[in-house]
Amino acid sequence: MRFAVIDDDNHILTILPELIKANVSEPDFDISCFESGKLYLEMQSLAHFDALFLDIDMPELNGFDLAVELQNRKINIPIVYVTGRDDLIINAFRYRPIGFVRKHHIESELPFAITSVLDMLKKDNTRITIIEPKSLGGKTHSILINDIAYLKNVKHYVEFHMLNDTYHTVRENIGNYLTKPEFSNFIMIDAGTFVNLEHMTVIKDTIHLPNNEMLYISRRKVKSVLKAYLIYNKKELI
Repeated sequence: MRFAVIDDDNHILTILPELIKANVSEPDFDISCFESGKLYLEMQSLAHFDALFLDIDMPELNGFDLAVELQNRKINIPIVYVTGRDDLIINAFRYRPIGFVRKHHIESELPFAITSVLDMLKKDNTRITIIEPKSLGGKTHSILINDIAYLKNVKHYVEFHMLNDTYHTVRENIGNYLTKPEFSNFIMIDAGTFVNLEHMTVIKDTIHLPNNEMLYISRRKVKSVLKAYLIYNKKELI
């Protein structure tokens, strides 16, 4: 497991890794520090990180801009904002971080943030095995739940639409997935579309996904979808 700390404050780069290590019991654990978002992006192509502890207010490339750049590169990674500016926290909600740590409360707020990250990483490893019909090749796929953008009911089939713009098809009814515990963070947005709350952004009557795909919410579902979306984000954010 690898975490990255990104901050232009050398004091934070010194104390934060030690505080994180004190709250993580994983035996194979490593932390890398970067003085800017640009340095991190240069390393990201060479090394995989499981979570970011990211300052918001930085010169050249701030924390918000870095989050957008990662989204454009289709890099889905848990982000905890570590900031000394409380006024920026409200704006940070649109970037859907897993949490916030205020620098003047770093020792008291960091443990909960780390717990949230570890819980998310554990959840991200949940898989489901599906088998495509013989007419489509009959292949068996083991896919990560967190890599699924949404499920779509198409006649007697269900399409698993993935974040990387691919999809798999199984001969089933979408109703078979509504009560599966692996799909507890999914919500129906119409009679046949089951969307992952983890990846969706609601704008009026539309769903926006990280791969720039947009889905429409049926009129009857707008209120229930918005309610589920707000509850989910309240649960995920610190």
